[in-house]
Amino acid sequence: MNENSARQPIAVKNLADFKRHIQPGTEILIKSHAIHPDLIGLTRVVTKVQTNGFYSVIKGQPDSKWSVCNGGKGIRQDFEPASFYRFNGPSIQILDRKRGGQPLCEIELFEKEQTEAMNESEKKTVISHIPADNLRRMQDTEGLVLQGCGGDPQDWLDGINDLLTREDILLNGTRFPECAVFEHDGCTNILFPFREDVRLDMGSLAMWRLQTHDQFGGTWLSDYVPNRLGGFEDTEKKQAQKQSKPDCPLIGQDGNIFNLTGIAARTLRRSGLSDRASEMTNRVYASGSYYEALNIIGEYVNITSVDEPHDSEDFDGDDLDIDCDEEDDEDEDEDFEPSLS
Repeated sequence: MNENSARQPIAVKNLADFKRHIQPGTEILIKSHAIHPDLIGLTRVVTKVQTNGFYSVIKGQPDSKWSVCNGGKGIRQDFEPASFYRFNGPSIQILDRKRGGQPLCEIELFEKEQTEAMNESEKKTVISHIPADNLRRMQDTEGLVLQGCGGDPQDWLDGINDLLTREDILLNGTRFPECAVFEHDGCTNILFPFREDVRLDMGSLAMWRLQTHDQFGGTWLSDYVPNRLGGFEDTEKKQAQKQSKPDCPLIGQDGNIFNLTGIAARTLRRSGLSDRASEMTNRVYASGSYYEALNIIGEYVNITSVDEPHDSEDFDGDDLDIDCDEEDDEDEDEDFEPSLS
């Protein structure tokens, strides 16, 4: 039996009513489909809504091709003109505009599921208060550290979850269920640990962290501990990380990827890591996007701010090992989308 069978579908009156009910979390049960019969009986969960369409993933199947496409937002479906819909109470028939108005699929809408388990999960967010020194024993953990977080920690947890959801950084309806508050140098900071059940677009998160650094002081746990707390207690691991990831002042620099890559390459060469500089440069210019390139740079250098004391890191063309044409980011509406029609 389909899990939606015990729930009542929404009676939709018209296209305007349909659009009103399409919200993040809305569930769409596929009753029939002329092109993709493998989707029949599955439930789609809306992840993002735009004025001309929406995205959705397959419920309970995070690794499905329909769920992982478009950066984890899932299938994109455009809103069709009103003449291509047939509304009959809870049943919604969509006609295929590409095939002369032939029936494409029949669906039913359900409100966002509010199971007891989900409600308990939402209530049981965990906020812990820990000594800063505890972070030095978290060498096997990664997370996002925000600095200068005065006020109610619950407001911060809720606010960051909402903000990263709107920015399409938290995916598939997942949220940070916990955070750790700690004090250091008279400043209240919060650690948001990365967990397997929290799905993140790490490239977008890395870019968001750089763009909002002046506001939140965001940094990775693996960078905060060596820079602020003297390193992890595992001394050998600390030394290995410091050798392989020298400090590199990129926050506050011209964000052109050629410029950032050149500064990082020079930093590596000055640290006696010429082979890694060449390897990083080649990987950056073989990458598929600006966000991916930033992540690659972060694998080789410890990204810091120009406001911190560093040697001069002027960029020149000699730092680049290969030539590459810079490409503009793709527009959001040009995502790859498996077609449902």
